[in-house]
Amino acid sequence: MYDPAAGYPTAVVELAYKDVNSALDWLEQVFGLRPLLRQPAEGEIRHAEMVTELGGVVMLRRSSGEAPTPCRKASCKQVIVWVSDVDRHYARAVSEGAEVIHSPLTKAYGLRQYLVRDQEGHLWEFTQHVINVPPEAWGAVSISPPHNDQRERRLL
Repeated sequence: MYDPAAGYPTAVVELAYKDVNSALDWLEQVFGLRPLLRQPAEGEIRHAEMVTELGGVVMLRRSSGEAPTPCRKASCKQVIVWVSDVDRHYARAVSEGAEVIHSPLTKAYGLRQYLVRDQEGHLWEFTQHVINVPPEAWGAVSISPPHNDQRERRLL
C-alpha cells in the first residue's frame, strides 16, 4: 500500500527506463517487486514506485533520452536488494528470463548473492544474509561504532 506518511528508507534508488510500463510489468513478473504507485493512472507511465519483498523501495522514471539508461559493457551501477531466500528468488528470475551475470555464490563476508540484468540492462544483485562473519575475517575493519537509531542499527 502506498503510504508516504509511514516514511521511506533513508536511501531509495531511482532507475530510468525508456519504457516504464514494460519495466513495471517485467520487474513484477521476474523479480517479484510489487507496484505501489504509478503516475499517471492511465497511459504511458512517467513515474512509478515498487516495493521489494523485505520492504525496500525502488522508483522508476521515464528516461529523458539525454543519456543512455545503463552501462552495457562495464558495471557503472547496480541495485542491491535483500531477499529472504536467494536461491528461490534466483530460480524465479531465471525461469522468467533474467540475463544471468553470476548464479548464487556464498561470499566470505557471509552473504549469498546473485547478479542479473533486467530487460533494459540495469544490474540487480539479490542478497541474503547467511552467516555472521567478523569484518577482520574477510579483510575489512569496522571504522565507526554502531548508531543509536533503530533503523540504522538494523542495517549494520
